[in-house]
Amino acid sequence: MNLQEKETIYTSGCRYRFRFAGITIDIRSPFPLLIGKGLAKYILAEGDPDAGDSVRICVSRMAETGKEGFVLCGKDMLLEYYQKETGSGTLWCCEAPGKFGPVTRALYTDGFHQVFYEINEKAYPRHITSADKILQLFPMRKLLFEKRVFLLHASQAVLEGKGILFTGDSGVGKTTQARLLEQFYGAEITCNDRTGILKEKGKWKTCGFPIDGSMPVNHVGNWELGAVAVLVQSRKNRIARYSGIEAVKDLMRQLMLDVWNFRMCAETARRVIDLIKEVPVYRLECTADRGAPDCLTEQLRKDGILKCRMRV
Repeated sequence: MNLQEKETIYTSGCRYRFRFAGITIDIRSPFPLLIGKGLAKYILAEGDPDAGDSVRICVSRMAETGKEGFVLCGKDMLLEYYQKETGSGTLWCCEAPGKFGPVTRALYTDGFHQVFYEINEKAYPRHITSADKILQLFPMRKLLFEKRVFLLHASQAVLEGKGILFTGDSGVGKTTQARLLEQFYGAEITCNDRTGILKEKGKWKTCGFPIDGSMPVNHVGNWELGAVAVLVQSRKNRIARYSGIEAVKDLMRQLMLDVWNFRMCAETARRVIDLIKEVPVYRLECTADRGAPDCLTEQLRKDGILKCRMRV
């Protein structure tokens, strides 16, 4: 069965619509799905029109035909990716492998104009019962890339209406620095692990992401991107603006990419170069005390990103 034939199957059942990063995700399922608290904030109310790009995901029980003709092209800790060339373009298959065969399988075209999501209910009864799990086992990085959205491993605090991103290797203190900015300067933490970055009407914006790690903080909305701080643990607080090449290298390390996908990596690098031309990226050597947000905000005021303001 090809994707065009599958299109006629999904005409009834349950429907769930979510919007984030300017993308509407429309999930059609033959059975009810649970919605987690974080994802629930992104639900579109019944009757709300779709905004921006719309992607429809049609859920079904897994077919027996498998992935005949597809060739493995990459994998990560959760998923395996396959592709097949056809007369009408590239077809993709993304599987979550398990002990008794694939747990889920997503079939989709370039651009995500057609998306079909199969659940192996026979081998894993009641294993996938939530929309959160469906999106977790979905090729989200590729979808965001096609829609020109970065997904950065970062915590974000919004101060004076501007998103300040803290990024760096795991355990470096991203959440700690966001909390210090919240505690001493009244910032609002809007993302705790993954932050979307996009360019909208000529301006760089950040947005919340509904599947946000083990300690989720989810806020719906977009904010102007003020600055990015790449963190380094230190006994002293020092900050310096990165040069272009250094910024690209360290930001690319923290972007969530399919590293096996050369097109995605090359195009994302070009987009990152565009970003650092317009948004300051800093190396912040920091302690885990008040001195760190003082050092950061002083520099941001000097560079005109923040206004002069009293400490909280």
